Amino acid sequence: MATGGRPYIEDTCMRYDSYIHHRQSLRLREYDYSQPGYYFVTICMHGSQVLSGNIKNGEMILNEAGKMMQKIWNEIPSYYNDIQIDEFVIMPNHIHGIIIINDDVGACPCACP
Repeated sequence: MATGGRPYIEDTCMRYDSYIHHRQSLRLREYDYSQPGYYFVTICMHGSQVLSGNIKNGEMILNEAGKMMQKIWNEIPSYYNDIQIDEFVIMPNHIHGIIIINDDVGACPCACP
């Protein structure tokens, strides 16, 4: 199978194809996402690039970029007082995590680690 110059991954993710995938936003239009609660977050790598490591024998092997992502995830609470982190998983071309907002944080996008 051609991988477009990317490393071979045993359990390859299906690439997004707008012709067969008809994704719509799962966000609730009237919901204030700055209010306290548990939030499931997915971050995809640009162009579905394999940037964080590879899967070998069913196990995710992080490269340096993947290790950096793990480190930054673990440091989130030290930058944001009212944010806790929960489960987190790094995949070759995306990450999933659960963050817990403990207090109304507002919607100011001015904080940056």
